[in-house]
Amino acid sequence: MKTILVDDEAWSIKQMEKELEEYKQVEIVGSFEDAREALEFARQNEVEFALLDIEMPYMNGIELGRKLREINSKIILIYLTGYEDYLKEAILNLKADYYLLKPYDHRDIEDVVNRALSLSKRMEKRVVIRTFGGFELYIDGELVHLANRKAKELLALCVHMEGKHVSMEKAVDTLWEDHPYDSSVKSLYRKAVIYLNAVFRDRKS
Repeated sequence: MKTILVDDEAWSIKQMEKELEEYKQVEIVGSFEDAREALEFARQNEVEFALLDIEMPYMNGIELGRKLREINSKIILIYLTGYEDYLKEAILNLKADYYLLKPYDHRDIEDVVNRALSLSKRMEKRVVIRTFGGFELYIDGELVHLANRKAKELLALCVHMEGKHVSMEKAVDTLWEDHPYDSSVKSLYRKAVIYLNAVFRDRKS
C-alpha cells in the first residue's frame, strides 16, 4: 500500500517510520509535517493509505482527511491522536477507518497495519468486466480469453441481468433458442457453467 504519514511533530513521524519498517506491504511514499504539503503530494501521486495526526497547524487532520477522500474516495484513513475529543468527528462524520491513541506500542501498530491490509483487500476489484465496444473479462488486471463461446455469452447474460437470478431455463431459452429444452441442451448449459467455474477457480488466490 502506498502510504503517507502526516504529523506536525518530526519525532512522531520518525517513530512511525521505524515501526513500519518490518511491514513490507506498507510502502511509505511520503512523510509530512505540514498537512498542506501532504495534500499537494496526494494530488500529484497515488496514495492508498494515510496515517494522520489530528491536531496540526494550518489544516487539521480531519480537514486533510476530508480533502484526501475527495481525491480518492477509497483511501484508507487511520488517525493517530492523543486527543479523544476529535475522534467522534473523525469516525462519525468523516467515516475514518480506524484510530490509534498516543502513546502506542508495537502491538498497536501491528493491529493498525492488519486492519489497513484487510480493508485494502476488500476494496480490490479482482474481476472487471468491460461491455463497451465488446465484452471483455479481466481478472487481477489480466485479460482472460474465454474459448467457450457459449460460456462467454452466459457470463454476458448474467452481467446483463445485474445480479438477478438466471435460471437454467432462462439461459437456455436465451442462448440456445433454436434448441428444444431437452437433456442435450441442458448438457451444453452445464458445460458452459463448468467452464466458467474453472476460469474463476483457477485464478482464485
